[in-house]
Amino acid sequence: MTARVVAPLSATLSARMSARLASAALTAACLLLAAGLARAEALLELDVSLDPASRAFKASARLNPAERDFRFLLHESLQVTGASAGGRALTADAQTGPAGLRQWRIRGATAGVPLQIDYAGQLPPLDTGRDHRGVLQRMPPMSSPEGSFLPAGSGWYPQAHRMFGYRVQLSLPGEQRGLVAGRLLAETLPARPGEPGAEPEDPRAELVRRLLEYEQIKLAAMRLNQVPQYGRDFIRAQVYIEQSLQPRFPDVDLAELQQAWRDIVRRAKLVQHHHISREALSVREYMSRVLKQLQGQRFVPFEAVFAPEQGSAVLVVTFIALLELAKESLLEITQAEAFAPIYLRLTYSSALPVQALKTVEAN
Repeated sequence: MTARVVAPLSATLSARMSARLASAALTAACLLLAAGLARAEALLELDVSLDPASRAFKASARLNPAERDFRFLLHESLQVTGASAGGRALTADAQTGPAGLRQWRIRGATAGVPLQIDYAGQLPPLDTGRDHRGVLQRMPPMSSPEGSFLPAGSGWYPQAHRMFGYRVQLSLPGEQRGLVAGRLLAETLPARPGEPGAEPEDPRAELVRRLLEYEQIKLAAMRLNQVPQYGRDFIRAQVYIEQSLQPRFPDVDLAELQQAWRDIVRRAKLVQHHHISREALSVREYMSRVLKQLQGQRFVPFEAVFAPEQGSAVLVVTFIALLELAKESLLEITQAEAFAPIYLRLTYSSALPVQALKTVEAN
């Protein structure tokens, strides 16, 4: 079976393998991690042998270290049994590491020179009481006749680089089948049901695939948890900047002042005030004026008794005075024909008697 994945290295093994593969070694997968990292120095080759009955684990890793005195982490149940580079034996020192892990240091390792590390041990038993919540937590490599689980980050292989590709050859005695997460390229499957030598499909395969999916979700959640979060890793700060105490006025040039003044004058022209004053004019006074003007004259043109230069108010009062004189039969208004000039004359033949004139003035 050959697969290609972009994920951390993990493997799951289940029981009830075909009897034809019981005594043969099973080559589990050829896995390439992180697309684009196809360089030879970033490749990890693993030869793993696992006995689920005794939980015995033995592996040989070949890699190109990135630095001198190569350091890596392994699970506390595994021990380095040997190390060599270019046919030369090297020394491996164990140091304290994170919880459940042990840090190893290969003395004399040279960057770029192929390094082989042999390690072995007895894995912890498989914890069958875990549910999907337990799978999302950090788990050690586990093995048992019911099945084995080698999760990524559990320290069952040395990590040569931060991003690297790897190839794994897994040998399993007994009725075991290896499952890996990734895009399947090629696989040799057992015979279908009904065919000679066929066995029923393992009912635990679906559960194993779900465990792998849960592990990928757990790793994604851990990466998201490393992203800085508001309120946990940082807070929002507010800074008040004191304004300058000295006011700064804007610069105004002469052209702007001229334009502002023209706008004010234009608005002033739109607002005009009209003052209306009251002028006291007496109709009786103008009746006397008309009588004096007509005194001693026979006919006087209608327009002659008006004074346009004195304003419209005087014209109106003069016209009213003419109407009052005509009403009291002291004045005659005559016209020879239609559209002919209009003339005025006193009702008396020659002149108004002095007594009548005094009566009008007195009134």
